[in-house]
Amino acid sequence: ALAGRTSRSGEALTVDPEGLPDELRRRLLAGALESMGAAPDGPQLMRLRALLDAGKPGTIGTVRVQPKPPGRWTISPAPRRRA
Repeated sequence: ALAGRTSRSGEALTVDPEGLPDELRRRLLAGALESMGAAPDGPQLMRLRALLDAGKPGTIGTVRVQPKPPGRWTISPAPRRRA
């Protein structure tokens, strides 16, 4: 499902979870995050899903995920933090 529902543009990965059952959406997000170098645990993934479902962005480690219309997610390296 990951290969057929994702596309890459530069460093960003766009994920299309539209129409998938909840468990497959979770697995698709987890696989996409892992392909970008993030390995969230269950609670982190649930918090991120809640943010995305509310239309808000979230960050796990060095990866940022943003909801993009229509119903897609864009996963990219997070901006560096200022010291």
